[in-house]
Amino acid sequence: MNSPIPVIDLQTWYHGDTAARDALCERLRQVCHEVGFFYLVNHGIAESVSAAYLDAIRAFFALPIEYKRAIDKRHSPQFRGWEQLGSELTNNQIDYREQIDIGVEALAIDDPDPWYLALIGPNQWPDAAALPGFRETVSDYFVRLSALSRQILRIMSRSLGLDDGHIEQVFG
Repeated sequence: MNSPIPVIDLQTWYHGDTAARDALCERLRQVCHEVGFFYLVNHGIAESVSAAYLDAIRAFFALPIEYKRAIDKRHSPQFRGWEQLGSELTNNQIDYREQIDIGVEALAIDDPDPWYLALIGPNQWPDAAALPGFRETVSDYFVRLSALSRQILRIMSRSLGLDDGHIEQVFG
């Protein structure tokens, strides 16, 4: 990939020797410090998995509004579900978008401390008859992304000279 945006290739992490992994850690540290973002390649999530996820999301937004309203975000203490076009404001301006907020499926946490753990919990899912396979496709994608994000956190920890799990322990 030829881009002015730095590229981080995880193939080195998965298949490289110790020196190559150390070099990747240093590269990631440098890129995060100097640029702040990067393209991630060879991360292990197949394009077909990403494409299936995007197809599922497009199918959700194509549903009639009554199916989407059934999972309105206001029904979820974890703020998961659908949000209607124009229902959010940014800088006191209407956001002209609708959205669906989904995360890795989890049980709600009783008495969450710290408070942000209250966002962990179950998703709301559209009617399976109206959208066959949606839940499975989206859940699979989020599980894969969660595993990948935790891997990146371990690499970032190592790049800072910390134990691999140091940064990961503060994420829900």
